[in-house]
Amino acid sequence: MWLSDGIINLLLAATEAFVDKRTSVWKTFCFAQLLSAKAAQDDAKVDRVLKKQLFGKRIECLILPIHLGNHWACAFVHTGAAEPKPRISYLDSLGYAAREGDKAMLQIICLELF
Repeated sequence: MWLSDGIINLLLAATEAFVDKRTSVWKTFCFAQLLSAKAAQDDAKVDRVLKKQLFGKRIECLILPIHLGNHWACAFVHTGAAEPKPRISYLDSLGYAAREGDKAMLQIICLELF
């Protein structure tokens, strides 16, 4: 997993160079940290990770890489002025739907943003 994490983080860093300040691009470990904290029912850790990633930022779009064991998916959380409510887009090249835990965590992120 190290090699793929490194490559994905490199691609995300390149992406971050081309997006505006209102877009937050998360590293590969952030979403996994949130899921493991939520699974351990450590709400304080979930809050700490979210605050570290979102504190003081006016974000209209989040780009979140999600590792699915043997490949990667990507989630986008759109919160811009054009959106009446947060919208989640989940992209998986193999066409899989988002896992239930991923959906729940994305909803928590949306609630934190609003």
